[in-house]
Amino acid sequence: MLYTINRGCTGRAVGCQTEIIHLVSSVGAALPDDRGWAFSDGNAGACHTSFYDDLTSMVDLDWSAINARFWQGKTHEKQAEFLVEEHFEWSRFHGIGCHNADVAQRVGVILQHSTHRPEVKVKNDWYY
Repeated sequence: MLYTINRGCTGRAVGCQTEIIHLVSSVGAALPDDRGWAFSDGNAGACHTSFYDDLTSMVDLDWSAINARFWQGKTHEKQAEFLVEEHFEWSRFHGIGCHNADVAQRVGVILQHSTHRPEVKVKNDWYY
């Protein structure tokens, strides 16, 4: 999705990815909640995607594609998702990835008055 957004295919300007941040959490942070959850083996919107609600099935995901920097031929597998019903508590995020130092600094300013402050890092290798 980020690739599509950055190419200007969603009505936003080409190159707009620099303003997008990544909120980082973990499966372990999601599970204590009483909300429903599931994970997919690919893009949740694709008709051929399978969904699971048993953590032991996570071993069957294509982790080489998920962790790959280049995933030609494995686009579906790369897009595996962990989904939480309704909303995800702010306190369950432990990190924020930013494209560059300017965006990281702006996020830091926003978080100044927050009681929960996830770690903010420049992670430009997460972008195109």
